[in-house]
Amino acid sequence: MFKSVAKNFSILTAATIIVAVISFLFITFIARQFGPSLFGKYILITVYVQVTSVLVNAGILPIALRELARHRDDAADLFDDIFSLRLVLGVAGYLALIMIVIWSSEDPEYPVLIGIAGLALIIEPFSESYRVYYTANERMKIPSAYSIVSAGMSALAGATLLIAGFGLFALVVSNVVVALIVSVIWT
Repeated sequence: MFKSVAKNFSILTAATIIVAVISFLFITFIARQFGPSLFGKYILITVYVQVTSVLVNAGILPIALRELARHRDDAADLFDDIFSLRLVLGVAGYLALIMIVIWSSEDPEYPVLIGIAGLALIIEPFSESYRVYYTANERMKIPSAYSIVSAGMSALAGATLLIAGFGLFALVVSNVVVALIVSVIWT
């Protein structure tokens, strides 16, 4: 038992560290490419989406993991319920995010960019539901690989676009496109 826990812990820890390093390097690169003003816009857009994601998904992960681990015989039906709940919450969160941004933003650029970036809230339930399923069934290599590949592809696509001279809009769109591609592959 301890050997299994230690192995799973090691895999998840290594993946978390790798994703953190990729994210740190990519954010540092973006900051240097954009400068303070444009980088601040990028961070604001990202924070809007991340805060909304946390609000609509808070508490689902531990409950979903517990229930999938408990009911492995009915995992397919339970998976469908978890996915449906995540998707409904994602769509509701997206709509709320758009309404808040339209209501509170003075800059017409923000609703468009946040609207595009917020599509991740609708894409996320696909990949995250599978991640929970594999984690509950103690297949830690799969979600760990997904995290690393997703972070790596986002950073690579974003860095390529920025080096090619594209700006904030292209970076936001590339993040959503990579999330969609990885989710399609994952599912």
